[in-house]
Amino acid sequence: MATARLAFPMTVLVSDSTRMGCELLCSGLTSNGFNCQVVAAGASSKSILQAVETNKPAVALVSLVLEEGPIAGLQVLKELQHLDPDIPCALLMDKPAPDIAMEAFRRGAKGVFLRSNSLHTLWHCVEVISEGQIWISSEDLMHLLDAFSTTVPVAFTNAKGEELLSQREREIVMLVMQGLTNREIARHANISVHTVKNYLLRIYDKLGVSSRAELIIYTVHRQPSYVVDGTRLLGILFSILGLIGPCFCPG
Repeated sequence: MATARLAFPMTVLVSDSTRMGCELLCSGLTSNGFNCQVVAAGASSKSILQAVETNKPAVALVSLVLEEGPIAGLQVLKELQHLDPDIPCALLMDKPAPDIAMEAFRRGAKGVFLRSNSLHTLWHCVEVISEGQIWISSEDLMHLLDAFSTTVPVAFTNAKGEELLSQREREIVMLVMQGLTNREIARHANISVHTVKNYLLRIYDKLGVSSRAELIIYTVHRQPSYVVDGTRLLGILFSILGLIGPCFCPG
């Protein structure tokens, strides 16, 4: 997909586990003809968060490995979501790791990028997530789908085998699983939007979850009677991850 060239350089924050790594990444992005301005670089969680708050980059490239440890980048993603959720982030990884990729998306990443790819591919990733799209490899996407399709489900019951939800509440959950909004659920169930919200709050309380995404995760993992095809599963997966916009799967 062709991307229009920006009138002004795109501001980018880069990170790596070492200062030398940061310098090499910065040099690669600024000396290869990309319309890019690296406004900050960090090797630690603190330096990355401070740089984002000070420089407000258009895109942040967060290394999984930082000075604090081998998966410190995941915590940075979570904190960046609270600090400035409008800045799209991509997690930089040394090798494929489906579990980490899923967790990265759950924590707000808009892309997962492997360092084995080229600088030109990295710049394409930057352009894609800056436009509101999702960067995920076909391999990672298949791994994520497999993770859900192979889950062993458990019923909506407590330790005594008693049903946790009423029939009406189960109906609401199934409508949520179809990807319907509260307004669409209200129209389908012939109730008010306010009533839908009240149902959802009661469902959250009974199941011990706190959000729509957690409810979807709970249902995929625990409801044996709910069967979805591949297309529906993909939609549910993206709902779980909170991804907005089209998905871009590099070849």
